[in-house]
Amino acid sequence: MELNYNLLIVDDVSENIQVAMNILKEQGYDFSYALNGSEAIELLKRNSFDLILLDVMMPDFNGFEVCEFMKNDPRLQDIPVIFLTARVDVDSIAKGFQVGGVDYITKPFHSNELIVRVKPIWSCIMQNGCYNKTTLCCKINSKTKNSEFCLNWNKIKRK
Repeated sequence: MELNYNLLIVDDVSENIQVAMNILKEQGYDFSYALNGSEAIELLKRNSFDLILLDVMMPDFNGFEVCEFMKNDPRLQDIPVIFLTARVDVDSIAKGFQVGGVDYITKPFHSNELIVRVKPIWSCIMQNGCYNKTTLCCKINSKTKNSEFCLNWNKIKRK
């Protein structure tokens, strides 16, 4: 049985949306996009998404505000958000996690980087019980060790 996962890409530069879509289309995701925070919020109210790639610097609502909106809405709070942005300062990166992001990728990014950072989130979503309201837990297998990590919207805990 083939499962389709819905990905929302939010960026005020349409070329950035196209680049991300071109990179991830081979992975079999279904895409929607928004060109600003207001559009994103409207799409989120009307549709169901499994993951959001969210720019930070946008007109009207910035990405942090969109993420905060989502985390305060019981219907949307469980959707993982990956920030995909040119903001590279430490305060912005920290804020991305503080408002509820599960990852923060800086532009420009490499194709492989985007794929390998999105893939574990999808893997976790596909596992029953792995993803719930407040915590995303994943097991990571590496050549050196097995580890489990849990991302909590309020804090990050490593086991």
